[in-house]
Amino acid sequence: MGPSLPTLITGALLLALPITLVLSGLLGWRYRNAVRRLMALAPRPADADAAPPTDRLPTSGRQAQLPPRGRERELTRALAGLSLLIGFTSAALYLPVHFGSLSPLRLLITGLVMATPGLVLQAQVLRWSFQKQALVLAGWGLVLLLLVRLASTAFGLEQLGWIVPQGLVPLIVLGILFGIPRLRALAPYLFPPVFLLVLMAVLGQQLLANLVASGPGGGLGVLVSLAGAWGTFALFTLVPIAIALLPAHALTAALGRLYRVKVFSDLSYLFGASWFLILLLQVIPGWNSAASGGDPRDLRPLLPLLAWLWIPVFFARWSRLSRATASADPPTLLVLRVFRRSGPVGWLFDHVVQRWRVNGPVLLISAADLASRTIEPHELVAFLEGRLRDRYILEAEDLRRQLAAIDARPDHDGRYRVTDFCCFASSWQQTLDALLLRATSVLMDLRGFSEQNQGCLYELGRISQASHLAAVVVLADGRTDRAVAEQALGARPGSPPVHWLEAPKQRLDAVDGLLEGLLVPRRP
Repeated sequence: MGPSLPTLITGALLLALPITLVLSGLLGWRYRNAVRRLMALAPRPADADAAPPTDRLPTSGRQAQLPPRGRERELTRALAGLSLLIGFTSAALYLPVHFGSLSPLRLLITGLVMATPGLVLQAQVLRWSFQKQALVLAGWGLVLLLLVRLASTAFGLEQLGWIVPQGLVPLIVLGILFGIPRLRALAPYLFPPVFLLVLMAVLGQQLLANLVASGPGGGLGVLVSLAGAWGTFALFTLVPIAIALLPAHALTAALGRLYRVKVFSDLSYLFGASWFLILLLQVIPGWNSAASGGDPRDLRPLLPLLAWLWIPVFFARWSRLSRATASADPPTLLVLRVFRRSGPVGWLFDHVVQRWRVNGPVLLISAADLASRTIEPHELVAFLEGRLRDRYILEAEDLRRQLAAIDARPDHDGRYRVTDFCCFASSWQQTLDALLLRATSVLMDLRGFSEQNQGCLYELGRISQASHLAAVVVLADGRTDRAVAEQALGARPGSPPVHWLEAPKQRLDAVDGLLEGLLVPRRP
């Protein structure tokens, strides 16, 4: 008798994790190189003499907005409540099957343990530092151990083996899958198709093992004589993968389409996919015990999976609440920077730009430094299918079409989307001018700027002429040639307010003040 189906699924899940990370890293590297190569091209558009778009959005979004911390806290509290609800619901379904009773103390401890992976999700949403994550998780673990110790008479220590599969394993998996910032936009969407392919390979290998166990002879003996032992093993591994390639591609394309039409957002996908994986890892050990006990039809250990249904219910309700209070003309942030290595600007994107999204849309010009952070599911599909160049703006009509597609409505999680514009070297200036007309505030990262950065000099000159902007925040450090930058900005009548923020460190300490400075107009 071979391994049970739950065991095979567990093996496929754990094997798919490192494969997903390697594949995400490889695709991210190739994507950044492709973006770098395309943005250096300068093809001449057929309509080079055509006038670029000059229309602009309404300007009511320039009024002072609710500070981002207030909106963040609302969403954070709601997501924390969702994690607790899922944890206690799954515990209520788990305990009667595995322990035969449902006492309040058991429910409290088990519910908190099962909700623990929600802390990791909160950390990902809030972009906590690794140190803060470790500190909070260590404190949470000590509280759980204290509760268990105090309840040891009713909840024997010999029964604590379930804590590892219920809490620790999902934490490790989530940390691996979502803990690398540069891969966070790729790995969650690649994991389902990778898991499907790995599972098919595992099932094929198990089929081969069963045929070998049943005795030599028949078709298998002929196959081994023709292909050899390793050839037969490769055949039973690769053929199932080949069969699953089309469904895996269809799954990836479906995710891209659903995201594009806003059936789900990046946040709801993160919570939905993560919690499904968490619950699956939590129930598989009990399901495996039931299958190994001689009754593979006993599906009661899978009942905690029903707790996942709280997620669509939550986001459906949150969508109605957030859209009812959303501004008809939200403030729009344009992000500009010195194109360079992704470290400093990557942290800025994760901790500042992402937090802006609770207030309004974000616009930026795509480059290799942020490419693997801003790629969206449908854009990933286009890249895999060799259609990346189709996203690049060449003609004036391309720019008009992409400007019209800017989504000023929030997702059902209440956050707005980041729209990146892919430009050739011959089209980025026209694109910048059009984006400035649609922005209400500008965040410009000039850390490391010098007069050799001619593109930034052009951007500074155009910013100084954008009198409609409510606020401009410019980041600088010790390497910033501020005199050259200020000369490019000039001191023209009607120029927008510019606030310089010294940011010598990669990580900014005054993120809240930076965001509020972008939302509320202020004079330098």
